[in-house]
Amino acid sequence: MPYFADLLLQELRSKREEVFRILKASELFLKKYRELFSRRWLQLDGIEESLENVYAVDSSNDEVALSGGGVILFTRSLALAPNGCEVRRLRLDAFYPKRVHMYEEYRRLIREYMEHEAALKAIEEGAKYVLIDGSLYGRMLHVLYELDIEGRESFMLEYVRKYGELLSEARSKGVILVGVSKDSRSTLFKEEVLWREVVSHALKREDINILGELWGELQTNPRKTMEKLRRMVKEGSVDDYVYWLFEEARSAVPDSKIISLLSLEPGFSTPLHLRVDRVYIGTILLILSEDEGTLLQKLVGSFQKSADKQGCEFETLAVEVVRNLKKYPSVVTFYTVLEKGDDPIRVDIALSDSKALPADGRFLSEVPEEVHGALGLLRSLYAGVRGYNVLLLEADRKVKMSVETIKTYTEMLTREYGELLFHSRGERRVFYP
Repeated sequence: MPYFADLLLQELRSKREEVFRILKASELFLKKYRELFSRRWLQLDGIEESLENVYAVDSSNDEVALSGGGVILFTRSLALAPNGCEVRRLRLDAFYPKRVHMYEEYRRLIREYMEHEAALKAIEEGAKYVLIDGSLYGRMLHVLYELDIEGRESFMLEYVRKYGELLSEARSKGVILVGVSKDSRSTLFKEEVLWREVVSHALKREDINILGELWGELQTNPRKTMEKLRRMVKEGSVDDYVYWLFEEARSAVPDSKIISLLSLEPGFSTPLHLRVDRVYIGTILLILSEDEGTLLQKLVGSFQKSADKQGCEFETLAVEVVRNLKKYPSVVTFYTVLEKGDDPIRVDIALSDSKALPADGRFLSEVPEEVHGALGLLRSLYAGVRGYNVLLLEADRKVKMSVETIKTYTEMLTREYGELLFHSRGERRVFYP
């Protein structure tokens, strides 16, 4: 028996119910959600495959950990077209990470930053569509804070400036940015489905207002919210079904898991129209409708170290960031299943203008032209369960770094600087067996 297998068997038997909660679902759960989601599930009829002027963008990074605690971080990004045309970017960072979680966050953000750089160049090269691995909406919602990494304290503001530049350039050139997420953990679709159901089951108009307040409190104080609901059930102002809707809204089960469990026919969900009207700077909430001066004051106050260090340069950056935040476009997001039995793909599309769209709550009552175009593109790049998007997969393969890649980069660095690098003990086991 493999080492530790006896202990694993004990855990499997004692945690059976816990594991099955994330692997399966009850028949009642599936029945309720099938009824709810099927109302918001559209067919792919009439969506024609198309492949025109598209680039897929991805990134990766890896490090050399040095003796003494320093790291040299290599980050690269790639924009790839079906005809083989490439846009390549590479960046080297060298510093002493103080906090592990902040360093990991920087690694993630610098990858996205480099993707934005590659995407900008792809637009310059004539792209009509740019596919980006990940959520466009999620990138607008990053909590902004000063990084405790020397020389990179204000990097999150530089990130917003670069992302804002990409969004503005795409809008001005009529380029459609499409975020593609294979393993999304979002619950936005589920929450909107459940909320519309709550509204339709409210007994009186005044109950909708009360339930709306409770819905807003669900994220910040779920225990207290559910206690209030239990009292309302006893009083008869809401029924058990509404209580279940609230319970499901606070559940962590993502949209993608529910769609997978339901085995829906090929199609796509009714698009949601999302706007960014607020962001956080640390724990401070920025309401983006506030005047520029107020937002700037809050921003500078939260990046005091950067402001003191960079002076006028920081003020210029802060003004650009505030203006970019206020100009963020709205985003349409939806899920699509391109073959029965395959996992759903979450798709985000940055809209090119801010025109009013007919809607039912946050659900659009008409499917925008950009959605049809993106679906046609995704269908043309689909190669079955093992190939959800051949262009993104190829970009991922080409941009990913191997141990051999890092060896080569390290040797180049040593030759260029004429310095012998002393690796940390963990790295020595990799590079010098």
